[in-house]
Order: sequence, then structure tokens, then C-alpha cells
Amino acid sequence: MKFYILRVLPIIFIFPCLFSCSQKRQKNEESKPVISRRDSVLADADKKRTAWVQQLHAMTVKQLTDQLSKESVKGLEPFNSMAYKELTSRQSVTIDTITSAVTKNANHTSLLSLLAIRKLNPPVYQKLDAQLKASVYVDALRSAKTFNTFGLPHGKWEEAAQAIIEAGPVTARALEALLTDTRPAPMWGSEDYMEYKLYNYRVKDYAYALIIASQKGPLHLSKDTAERDILIDALAKRKR
Repeated sequence: MKFYILRVLPIIFIFPCLFSCSQKRQKNEESKPVISRRDSVLADADKKRTAWVQQLHAMTVKQLTDQLSKESVKGLEPFNSMAYKELTSRQSVTIDTITSAVTKNANHTSLLSLLAIRKLNPPVYQKLDAQLKASVYVDALRSAKTFNTFGLPHGKWEEAAQAIIEAGPVTARALEALLTDTRPAPMWGSEDYMEYKLYNYRVKDYAYALIIASQKGPLHLSKDTAERDILIDALAKRKR
């Protein structure tokens, strides 16, 4: 009997091994088309990206400014805009072309162009009308569908929010109009979205946080919207 068991046991162990190896082989064979399609998609995306970079490099300042306007309407962030990267990386730029476009359209469509002026030529940016800058920044907040452009109030402010904070009292006063805006202010991206959900931010939270930051005051943001509303309402009453 023992001899029989010893002869059977190896056979019992061989069957799972054969089944497992067969499954792995089948999985590898099935994954080849998937890998091929993935590589093809990535290669195609890389070609399109390279072609777009070359196209942007050949654009005039006017053409790049027009592109920035389109991307501002779409809500594209400065750090994701290849046109913004191209324009702000140039050594010599006709800044008047950009400032004319911003002056003509002092609203959210000029956000990326205004930020480009700030980066390319700080002295020219500082001389721009304070009300013009306020109109662009506040309308950008009011029109935004996602808020990655501005960052997280309790975390890191992005370039656009830093510009708003530095813009001065005229922009801070213009933000007061948004202190009653209860529209959700969501983020995209797994980590940023999770942070947004922890706080359930609204446009009014951004307006409040940016006003406080511009005044260099202490910023305490509770995860409880009711607690934040007490502070926001108190600020709104003081400003009336």
C-alpha cells in the first residue's frame, strides 16, 4: 500500500503544475495582442506629441497667444499646456502682442496669456491695470470646471493661485463676489481628487482662502463645510 501511495503522489503533484503552466502560457499568449495594441497607441501618441511640439515651435507669438486663449477656455493648466511652455521658454518675445490680447479680452480666456506675461516680463506685468488682472483671475475662478489650475487651498497653491494672491487688494476685493458661490470645485487626478473629497471644496472656499492668503492672514480650513461657512460668512459680513 505504501508503495502504491508513493507512486501516485508524484502524479497528483504533476497535474496542478501542468494546469498552472498551461494557464500561464495561455495568459502570455493572450496578452501579446494587448501589449502590441498598447505599444501602438503609445507610439502614435508620441508621434502626435512630437508633431505638435514642432508645430508650436514654428508658431508666431500671435498664433501662440491665440492657442493659449483656446486652452484657457478648455481649462487647461499652465503645467499641462505645451503652448504655454513653448511661449514662456522663448528668449525674445514681442510682449505687446500678448498684452494687447489680454487687454482686449479681460476674462477667463486670457488666463494663460496673463500668466505668460507674468513669467516672461515681470515689469510689464506689474504695470498692467489692476482691475484688468482682477477681471481675468476672478472670471477664471468663476468659470472653472476643475481647479487643478489653482491647486489645493490646504495644500499647495499652483502658479495661477500664487498670481492671484500677489495681485493685490483690487483682486482681493473682486474675489468677495465669489464668497457666496456654492458651486463644487472638484479636482482631477487620483490624489488631488481624494484630497478634494476630504474637504468637499466649493468656489467660495477658494475665494475665502485666496483673500486670506493675499492679506497674509492665518488660514485654518476645517474639513467640515459648516465650520468653514461660519468663517466665510463672517468675512463676507465684514466686507459689506
